[in-house]
Amino acid sequence: MKKVAIEIILILSGILFLITGLNIGAGGFSGDVLNQRDYVLILSGLLIVLSGISMIKTLILSKKKDSDSTPETNSSKSEPESEENDRSHKVNKNIWMTMILLLLFAYGFSYIGFYVSSFIFVFILTWMMFNWSKRELAKSLIFSVGLNVAFFFLFQFINVYFPENTLLF
Repeated sequence: MKKVAIEIILILSGILFLITGLNIGAGGFSGDVLNQRDYVLILSGLLIVLSGISMIKTLILSKKKDSDSTPETNSSKSEPESEENDRSHKVNKNIWMTMILLLLFAYGFSYIGFYVSSFIFVFILTWMMFNWSKRELAKSLIFSVGLNVAFFFLFQFINVYFPENTLLF
């Protein structure tokens, strides 16, 4: 049920982005070029559709799991229940940490700058995926630097403009 609640939050966020995107002006673009409004509308539509698909899939799998389970299979678990609770707690902690990182990224994008915020966000997120292993620290650093360099050249190529009044770039 927790996953369904998260999917509902994502669908509501997508609807909020969709409503916000409808209020964005085209920004002077014309012709076959996508403008900032189109990007927001496309991404919010994808968020709504993919979250809806994931929620339906989760509901179907949970109903199937409930109908397939019998008292005999429940009593013969291969893992102790405390170990399963620890894993579930760790997953929940990672979900909340990711949501907080996303909020900080969105806040930092406007005030610090896109490249610095995305570097910090990607670095922490990838390091978290490696379970905070000090051996994997270099991989996270290299990946976040490489991704930011790719972002820089891609955004220069397609002429993406960022807020100008940020602390750093």
